[in-house]
Amino acid sequence: MAARAGTGASFEGKASKVHATSSPLADRVDSGARGAGLRGRRGKHDGDHQSPRTDLDQMLHACCVPRTFGHSRPALDARWPAQTPGQISVIQPESPEKPESRHDALVDEDQRRDLLRRAEDEVRRVSREYGRDSLQAQAERQRQLGLERSTAAELGLPYAERVDLEVTWDAGTPMPVLLSGLRTFVAFYLSVHDPLFDGTNPRVLDPHADHGIGVVEFKRVTSVKIGFPNDEVLRGHSLWGSGLEFYSAHEVKNSPWITELMEVDRAHERFDESQWSGRRHFMLTFHDETLECVAKWTISRTAPGATMLEVLARLSAEAL
Repeated sequence: MAARAGTGASFEGKASKVHATSSPLADRVDSGARGAGLRGRRGKHDGDHQSPRTDLDQMLHACCVPRTFGHSRPALDARWPAQTPGQISVIQPESPEKPESRHDALVDEDQRRDLLRRAEDEVRRVSREYGRDSLQAQAERQRQLGLERSTAAELGLPYAERVDLEVTWDAGTPMPVLLSGLRTFVAFYLSVHDPLFDGTNPRVLDPHADHGIGVVEFKRVTSVKIGFPNDEVLRGHSLWGSGLEFYSAHEVKNSPWITELMEVDRAHERFDESQWSGRRHFMLTFHDETLECVAKWTISRTAPGATMLEVLARLSAEAL
């Protein structure tokens, strides 16, 4: 299949999927989200006929990172070229597991707050002794995050579990752009090492220049939003203290937003609660905004040799 002409965006990507089911609400919102990935030229498994290759075709790399998570199965969408190297990775939904019983199992939220307060005090102590950016302080912070998540899970509270989308956005100026139509994408500048950036002096990037672009596509979207809070007030978010981190991708477990959307969907005469199985609440924290999306799975790509304008032009054609 010939790629759309008119842009010079080159994508390298991988797909991460979970089991796909549908509901009336989700299908109305994202009825067109059936394709996985940007269209490229036909692969050798699509038949003997080869479409003429354009400059864009030669730049497109629709291969996937050769990394498989959990149990895998063949790709669901034949439009992904079956080329080497790489394969499409499939993430099956995790089976809900009962938390392991512990000798210090929590009794109530007051005990949880006390545990987390002591963990925070320990982070401060280690940071003063060894430095905020020391390996010791980082290890203690990770222990604190683990405690935040495990205790929330034990009490059935919402918490943010970090997920690896295999793309890392720039902490200072990611400048995310959300495109949502028949398909839903967020594009952003990739993380680059900048010795002059100290977290307080974000710089403005030229959209005409090649900085390296990352794209995350959300599949089977139910709802999506982007905006407040930014990194200056992220500590005021209800999930701060429950696993939420700066400049990271998360999945919100025990999500009240999914519950809220499901209650709205109950108004449909053919409502089926089982159709909500596998819905995931993704949360991406950027410098100036936070993106949240309820979807089934994500596909991540990079365009290391493209400008933001080129990438947005191509994605806009796909999203409409």
